Amino acid sequence: MYHTNVDLRKQKIYGGKTSQSSLKEIKIPNSRRREWTIEQDFVDAIRTGQNAESTFFQGVKYMEFTEAVFRSVEQGNTIRLPIVD
Repeated sequence: MYHTNVDLRKQKIYGGKTSQSSLKEIKIPNSRRREWTIEQDFVDAIRTGQNAESTFFQGVKYMEFTEAVFRSVEQGNTIRLPIVD
């Protein structure tokens, strides 16, 4: 089991195993960084007919992660995935 935390102000992601006492920063290589363009990518895919970069399943998992980040910020604690309501 893993825990993650996103610091939106510092633009950093932290993570670690539940057995660890603290979370460590997860470094994202510059080659993997990009601007947030998900909405524009979606519109472009519709307009041009190009395939989107992710599958429907990946999109669902992404939305689950986004929901977990939102809940974590709102509640101030760790949200485990998968989310079960």
